[in-house]
Amino acid sequence: MNQITDYTKYNKIAVMGGTFNPIHTGHLVAAEAVRQQLGIERVIFVPSGKPPHKESDPMLTEHRYLMTVLATVTNPHFEVSRIEVDRTGLTYTVDTITELKRRCREDCRSGRHKRDTQMEGARKTFVHVRICGCDKTRLQQQ
Repeated sequence: MNQITDYTKYNKIAVMGGTFNPIHTGHLVAAEAVRQQLGIERVIFVPSGKPPHKESDPMLTEHRYLMTVLATVTNPHFEVSRIEVDRTGLTYTVDTITELKRRCREDCRSGRHKRDTQMEGARKTFVHVRICGCDKTRLQQQ
């Protein structure tokens, strides 16, 4: 089952990607802070599928996806995508961002919160997104 979501109704989206093993309050707080501070309309959580730098078990991948759904369900601005979970083969951020960007309006601005910037095709990814990071010490003070 590959969920195809149309993001053309949004002007600004953010993508929060990671293994989410497990997803925790820090992920949710960071995503909400970015949403509020940057005026983001929709935050799309993308649990990693089969990243090239880690071993992955398909059952565990499905569990991580479901944990992410349960953790985000109460925030109407959050959504969880299966885009990497359902992809066959290795999953790279550049492919995910390219596909998500294809589903957006041409003038949509997208951002991705990503700690590890050493990813396959990083230069191509930067053409599509504005990268933002979170300083957890500053989030704790708020």
